[in-house]
Amino acid sequence: MLMQSFACDRCSATFWCGGICGAYILEGGSDMPVFSAESWCHDCNALVEAEAFPGVDAFERALARLLANGLDDDDRETAKLLETAEDTFLAQQISDWRTRLDWRKNRVSAPRCLTCGSTHIHVLFDESRFTSFADALAGFSHPNCGGTFRRAEIGHGHPSGVTQFDSEGLQLDRESPVA
Repeated sequence: MLMQSFACDRCSATFWCGGICGAYILEGGSDMPVFSAESWCHDCNALVEAEAFPGVDAFERALARLLANGLDDDDRETAKLLETAEDTFLAQQISDWRTRLDWRKNRVSAPRCLTCGSTHIHVLFDESRFTSFADALAGFSHPNCGGTFRRAEIGHGHPSGVTQFDSEGLQLDRESPVA
C-alpha cells in the first residue's frame, strides 16, 4: 500500500497518509472498499485519510457503461489474472457496482475522517477543481501557520488488518486480518 508523508514548508509539521486499508460492512454482511483521499481534519488538526466518494451520478454512469459495453481491456486482464471466466467476472462487477450504487443512494452523512469519524474535513483533491494532487496541495494553506504542504517521502507499507466501517463511515470495533 502506498504511503506518503507531507511536510509544511513553514512550521515543518509532517503527516503520513495512505496507511488505511478499509472496508464498509453493509447490511446483510456484504462489504466493499472504502473510498479515501488525503484531507485536512479540523478535529484531528492533521492531514489524514478521509472518505472521498463521488456522487450518485458517477456510480450510475459507471454501472451504465459496464452494462452497455461490458468489460474493458483492464477488466479482461484482471479476470485473466484471477483465472476467472469473463462472463463470471462481468456478472460480479455488475453486482459490485449495483451494491456501490445502492450504498451511495442510501448514504446520509457527509464524508468522514477515517481516524476520528468527524465530518469536519476538507478533502484536498477534488478532480472537478484540480488536475493533479500537487496542484491541490499548492492551493491549500496549513491552517496552523499558513504554510504550504509538500510531498516529503513516498513509501510502501502493509497494514496488519482491514479497518471496518459501517455504511455511514463510522469505525466498527473489530478488525479482521488481511488475507
